[in-house]
Amino acid sequence: MTSEDDEVRVTYRGSAQLAFALADCLEGEGAEVIWTPPEEQSSSSGGLHEIIIDMAVCASDEVSESASLAVARAGRDKFRTRFPDGGTVEIEGDHG
Repeated sequence: MTSEDDEVRVTYRGSAQLAFALADCLEGEGAEVIWTPPEEQSSSSGGLHEIIIDMAVCASDEVSESASLAVARAGRDKFRTRFPDGGTVEIEGDHG
């Protein structure tokens, strides 16, 4: 079981559909992701809505803030490689 001290906050700004892809990338790098997926929204113009989602990320195999930060960075980098124009991903405590 992880504690809040071991979690890293990841904030995503972009399309709802790609929020799921970011969560998948984080989990694929060994993170446990705690978040509330966005509800599907539709507009009469058919345009995409920008959303802001906060995710709590913990390393699954090693419980520490530094391990959580490492898997969050790896997941973010994987997401950016797959979706270069996929929105903005900010990691709390990432100054590198």
